[in-house]
Amino acid sequence: MNLDHFFSFEGQNDQQLTFENRLNLRQDREEIGTEILWGDTVKFLYLWSRYPEKGVRLPLLPEKIGRQGYWSHQESLELKLNGPGAESSYHPFNLIVSHESTALLPDYGQISAEISAGFDVEKTDSGERYWRLGLKGGIGLQIEF
Repeated sequence: MNLDHFFSFEGQNDQQLTFENRLNLRQDREEIGTEILWGDTVKFLYLWSRYPEKGVRLPLLPEKIGRQGYWSHQESLELKLNGPGAESSYHPFNLIVSHESTALLPDYGQISAEISAGFDVEKTDSGERYWRLGLKGGIGLQIEF
């Protein structure tokens, strides 16, 4: 059984908050009884923009290019929870937090930068736990002509 919820709210100045929840339940029939396997994923996404009066000013770019520019930002959080599965190890907890900022330059393109951090726990069949921390970053450039 899958149960999905999705809510999206829009505010002033292009603000948007989105909430998504996905719960899944499975029944696994084995020789010795019945086991219910479960997993849940919760996501939050917040989008917002900022429109400076004089546009976006970036080093090495002529003032004319950034005059009509504005900033777009995206914040997100994703949480995954899982119960024990058929495999010998499973991941009961996984959390990812990220931020992305984009300088949108109408008629010219966009420049973006993002950073994410993740935390994960793995549980093995022998009862051991492994903890992981991951970081990711990136820069993007799109040119329109």
